[in-house]
Amino acid sequence: MLKLVNGILIAAMLVMAFWLYGLERRSREVERKIAVLSGEIDEQREMIALLDAEWAALTSPRRIEALAVKYLHLESLKPTQIITQSDITDRIPEGDGPSAPDGDGSPSGGISEEIQ
Repeated sequence: MLKLVNGILIAAMLVMAFWLYGLERRSREVERKIAVLSGEIDEQREMIALLDAEWAALTSPRRIEALAVKYLHLESLKPTQIITQSDITDRIPEGDGPSAPDGDGSPSGGISEEIQ
């Protein structure tokens, strides 16, 4: 009887050893995959940093101004060209803009009569 129990225990120990070996092998595979993915993440972060620097260089105001002068022949904005909202109402003549509706209330403002 003791030999049978010892045999069962040895068999169980061998099964557990093989199971543990397989588990260790799978965990090392996963560790290798994690290392590969970490390397890829680092490469992508470097690429993002490079693209951010390139974007900053391409959108710098000095570069855009130089390109505008070279290709569009535009001039720089002068301080006299900037006006406030109150200046706009002073510069619009009274006659411009939509006319009031006719006496009959049509929103066309008598345009249809003028055309005929």
